[in-house]
Amino acid sequence: MQKIRKGDTVVVLAGKDKGRSGEVIKVMPKDGRALVRGINMIKRHQRQTASQEAGIINKEAGIQLSNLAVADPKDGKATRVGFKVLDDGTLFHLRAGEYRLCAQHHQLDWLLLSSIGMDVSIQAETHQVAALSVQGPTSYALLTAAGVVGLDQLKPFGILHTRLRVFDLMISRTGFTGDLGYELWVEPAAALSLWDALFAPAQQG
Repeated sequence: MQKIRKGDTVVVLAGKDKGRSGEVIKVMPKDGRALVRGINMIKRHQRQTASQEAGIINKEAGIQLSNLAVADPKDGKATRVGFKVLDDGTLFHLRAGEYRLCAQHHQLDWLLLSSIGMDVSIQAETHQVAALSVQGPTSYALLTAAGVVGLDQLKPFGILHTRLRVFDLMISRTGFTGDLGYELWVEPAAALSLWDALFAPAQQG
């Protein structure tokens, strides 16, 4: 299924205008159609108004979205780049203009293909980040006892950038079971230090 927006250049895949391309001037998602400049033209009678004369005009008619494909900016040919629902994934807004997608399955190839023509940089960081999930009603107390400061100001799905001991720590408030929960993110070199910090209060009694 194509994710087509106003302003996109698209290629018609079927019908009398098959193979022609044009700019999308309007998308009608409820009808499953779009208007493409200069494509699928029909004649309409225009009534006279204060600003225009009566007469027969040519006007774009809607085209089924399934019959349109976004044009590749490199060669103008139709692409099959669209959108899909990931089986299991979470998108984190880290800071202005920066996001992190955590998915159960490999999605890099699809993301790179989908980003063609967009002003965006995508890179894999699986081996550059260590993550730990702390879930359940006592997760706040555990992290606070470990020395994490600022959790009381962290809203659901919010992000906290802080330091614990001598390493940088990013915390997202994400409870996957509907209960209180957090995800902790550090550089791989700090993973064991994070683990030790979380268990230190219990070991100290």
